[in-house]
Amino acid sequence: SLHDEMRSLEHRFENLKQYDALDAGDRRIRACLKKATDLKYADALASLLEKEYQDPPEKLIVPNLSEKPVEGTRYLMRMARLTFLLNLNGQAKNKKSLPVLRKMLDKGGFQTYEVSEAIGRIGDSQDLEDLIGRIKRTPQAKITLRGFRARILDRLINEIDAPQLNDQQKMAMVRNVRYAISLENLPKLRPLLTHKNRTLVKIVSRTIAEVAEPGY
Repeated sequence: SLHDEMRSLEHRFENLKQYDALDAGDRRIRACLKKATDLKYADALASLLEKEYQDPPEKLIVPNLSEKPVEGTRYLMRMARLTFLLNLNGQAKNKKSLPVLRKMLDKGGFQTYEVSEAIGRIGDSQDLEDLIGRIKRTPQAKITLRGFRARILDRLINEIDAPQLNDQQKMAMVRNVRYAISLENLPKLRPLLTHKNRTLVKIVSRTIAEVAEPGY
């Protein structure tokens, strides 16, 4: 039954907390948790993420493994578990996990890149506006639009050309262009090869070389 399968899922996940030989890349755990990408597990998957996430301090310091091996191992295991759950919720496009993901993003300083990528994979237009706004306010923040993929290329180009943005804000947008490029978007890219932003030109030319057919 679904109930029994979820108990098995949670039991295997709990094993990670024993800090023994298991890690988040363990094949048995991956095989079990992979079931959670089915949306019938959406509530349980979001619950696992919320259970694992505990409001962290503003800045987490990695314990020195040689001085504090137990604390250091627990810290690294927590990072591995959270990263694994963030990726899994994002890949499953699990909208049930958006509330906790947004809370983690608001807290900041804690796997912000992975959190923003998971939000992008789930793909809420409201979240896209929020992430772009955060990038504009804090261009150096470790926020990515990677999860939204090719559908945001036009928006990024508009932002890069917006006269009201300063150079730092524009560069933050430029860094995300590589994630918005696909074969379908190639016709839109050729004009960018003569763009005045030289960093953008380098990113576009390099990415075209990676995804385009020979002779494009």
